[in-house]
Amino acid sequence: LVHETIHTYLHLIEEEHGRFITNDGLLQEWIGEDNIPSPWSKQVIDLSSYSHAILVWAGLSKFWKLVKHLDPDQTLRMRNQAVKGFLKELSPLEILGEKQQYLTNNYKSLIQSFCNEFRPISL
Repeated sequence: LVHETIHTYLHLIEEEHGRFITNDGLLQEWIGEDNIPSPWSKQVIDLSSYSHAILVWAGLSKFWKLVKHLDPDQTLRMRNQAVKGFLKELSPLEILGEKQQYLTNNYKSLIQSFCNEFRPISL
């Protein structure tokens, strides 16, 4: 339920403020093509779905961190599931490579902040 609610909220944000991906004509080659591997599910999805997935998993991580009335082991397991995509060798943005150019700067900044929050700091 929380997962789907976050998706709905993201659609409302995009409807009011514009999509997270630019309207560049070159973008058409990426829309509808399932060619990005999700670091969470391993499913190959399109750029629009991927841009939402990053925010959904970040939101789920924050949700499970706040839940207090369920079994702590269960909530930790659920939070770890949500965070795992941010802990891969490549960050969710790095996975996109050159496709990052099709994301708005505001969106990239937001995602980078999640990546910094969830990824361990290397010295």
